[in-house]
Amino acid sequence: RRPNFDRVALLVEMMASGVGGELGIPCVAGQSAGDLVAQLRTMYMLGRSDDEVRAFVNQLIGQSIDNWYTRQYDNYQSLQKPFNSFLGW
Repeated sequence: RRPNFDRVALLVEMMASGVGGELGIPCVAGQSAGDLVAQLRTMYMLGRSDDEVRAFVNQLIGQSIDNWYTRQYDNYQSLQKPFNSFLGW
């Protein structure tokens, strides 16, 4: 199992069935707690071995290295940094 999955799943269940669901938080609104936890199980890759997850993550990293979109986002962040410092963020 992936560390902390149960804790994250519990928080999502509370948000979906409690105040979060009533407030219409976009990430949980209109979805049942069961559906959200099922989506989390897929994202956490609970059915895969640690080696399979490592290979998948390495593949994602490989795809992002020197990717145009990644570089543009990094540039955007570096341009924002002086403004954030100036504003105290």
